[in-house]
Amino acid sequence: MADNHHNEWTSLLSTIEVAKLEKALEDDPENLDAHDELLPHYMMEALVSDDYVPLHLKHLAWLIENHAESEILRTPSCRIKFTADRTICKTVAALWMQQAAKYPNNPAVLGNAAFNLMTPINSRSHWAQARKWQLKAEKLEPHKAEWKSLLGTYHRHLSWGKRDDKA
Repeated sequence: MADNHHNEWTSLLSTIEVAKLEKALEDDPENLDAHDELLPHYMMEALVSDDYVPLHLKHLAWLIENHAESEILRTPSCRIKFTADRTICKTVAALWMQQAAKYPNNPAVLGNAAFNLMTPINSRSHWAQARKWQLKAEKLEPHKAEWKSLLGTYHRHLSWGKRDDKA
């Protein structure tokens, strides 16, 4: 029996399931459930093949542009591949900059932007901007623990940088 999976170690969905979800998005681009299923699938596939990076980026960019407040965007499947072309990193960062500027008082958008810019592949200036967004999200929603946890991510990154500087 033929296996419908691209890669048995990383595929989360069969090719048939992917085709059905992509068709569902053609019929209804606002189908967040379909995006939520495809995003981790393409992220995992991108780990083993650069051919999947554009598909991952397509869904990620759509979500950032259309639903920047979505909790989906605070999941690891929204992180871009560490070995991704710097152009992709800059594209994703620019999308977050646009959304944060468009929704400067929306803590979900600011928190998502901070989460997604606090990755080792982003520049120090991106980390500094992410920190500002995290602080504003925390100020707008002081009861939300997620915004405080981003502070730990920020400080861990700083300590990694210091450790790397001494090596």
